[in-house]
Amino acid sequence: MLTIKRLSIEDAKLLIDGARARAIEIDIPMCIAVVDESGQLIAFERMNGGKVTSAIIAQDKAFTAAGEKNLLMSIMKHVNRVIWFWDSHSNRRKALCCRRWTSCKG
Repeated sequence: MLTIKRLSIEDAKLLIDGARARAIEIDIPMCIAVVDESGQLIAFERMNGGKVTSAIIAQDKAFTAAGEKNLLMSIMKHVNRVIWFWDSHSNRRKALCCRRWTSCKG
């Protein structure tokens, strides 16, 4: 039998609380989505002033992030170092993966 550890609703609420605190700190109302490892929604909050269109976008981004995490975990078997960087052209975070037998260049 396979045992899978999942976020509890309490853990999801803690993540939302942290994201809300950061959004308040930077004064940007946000929509916050928390998903499980398969991309299924666990918790969601749209802050007062959060854009209506951002509700679906936040859930879609969380779903995609869960899928990318699973992909990254399979890639990590073949790398020894991952360097994260922000690609200003595509306006998103990207990873530079380095194989065990080479050095990282970027």
